[in-house]
Amino acid sequence: IYDGYQKFNPFIKDNLILSKNIKLDNRHLLINYADHEWAENHFIEIQGMTSSYYDFVVWKRDTYNADTIKIDDEGFRHTTGSNSNDVHDVWMFGGSGLWGTGSKDEYTIPSYLSNLSGLKIRNYAMGGWVIRQELNQLINEYAKMNKKEEEKERIIIFYDGANDGSAHCRSELGKDIS
Repeated sequence: IYDGYQKFNPFIKDNLILSKNIKLDNRHLLINYADHEWAENHFIEIQGMTSSYYDFVVWKRDTYNADTIKIDDEGFRHTTGSNSNDVHDVWMFGGSGLWGTGSKDEYTIPSYLSNLSGLKIRNYAMGGWVIRQELNQLINEYAKMNKKEEEKERIIIFYDGANDGSAHCRSELGKDIS
């Protein structure tokens, strides 16, 4: 619903609406993107992505194939040097920092690690996810393993902080999990 609201609501007015009725994201004007001609297109592509509901993790991205962002049919971002059907050496879970918001596929942390190490890495990160969603995704992955995958030793990495902090470490939430 949120994706549809952002893309198709004719009442969103901020003088930065593109012809496709997508809000212009000006992060490409930041100094760290000065030498990256792909940056403006990247932030437009981010707004073109959609998500769908998935049990236990709430949402994952829908399949997407653009110039700077590729999402496979399981909802996860492409890692250069690895394919989604590989038996992976490393599974990485996290939020937008690990997913690679603001980066082309080859500049994400999992892609850098894959290219430096030669290891097969699966980027299970998702923008906005908290550790509980990531743990549920890990359980989902173990539940659907085949024999070849079960026998593979792997490293599992969780890279978190910001989403859990903003979701659970706020005094106005009271005395629950916060």
